[in-house]
Amino acid sequence: PADALALLKTFEGELSVYPVEERIKYYKIQSELNVEHSQFQQGIASASKGLELARQLASPSILMADLSYSSGFSYENLGDFETAVQEYLNGLEVAESLGDQKSVAEGLANLGAIYYITERFERSLIMLNDALSIANSLDDEELKGFINSELGILYSYIGQDDKSLEFYQRSYEHYKKAGLTLYALNSLMNIGTNHSANERYVEAIAAYKEVVANSQNMSNYQI
Repeated sequence: PADALALLKTFEGELSVYPVEERIKYYKIQSELNVEHSQFQQGIASASKGLELARQLASPSILMADLSYSSGFSYENLGDFETAVQEYLNGLEVAESLGDQKSVAEGLANLGAIYYITERFERSLIMLNDALSIANSLDDEELKGFINSELGILYSYIGQDDKSLEFYQRSYEHYKKAGLTLYALNSLMNIGTNHSANERYVEAIAAYKEVVANSQNMSNYQI
């Protein structure tokens, strides 16, 4: 992310020559890279610049939802959960108005995650189940991997480890089908942690060994 941000910065002085929508895309990428680099204040600043430009468009763009989600995730990581919820709701409203079902599912999943963090478990379950229903209808493997992972975390929060393991396993399989090795290994780590917490040490060791073996075979590009 640091190298990508540095490369992106080389274009900053030329932004004024590009159409508004291209400049919005620039700030979307910049915000997401800042988030990847755990620079959350900068992520918010970049998203705000993009949203300010987006208001100049003649009609709403799905980029507005992307920027709101990035901003919301930054606020979430800074511990400002209520502002994060509002940002996620703003993005979800745009996605729904444009009928972009994938973005709607992402917004619902973002809300589901922040609701379990803040112990609003029933609301979290509703949001995540709605998101999963959309992901299944779209047959989007990456999206299904993401939402199943979030459901696994939710059930871990409420102490239903069997259900949690079931969703982690599904997440792992979906990410593998999508070719997203790093995300698949993250789900596999969660599987190992679940086994370990429930004293299934042989299964935990097997999961962790698989993570190590696959991590060693990954390229920088995949990471």
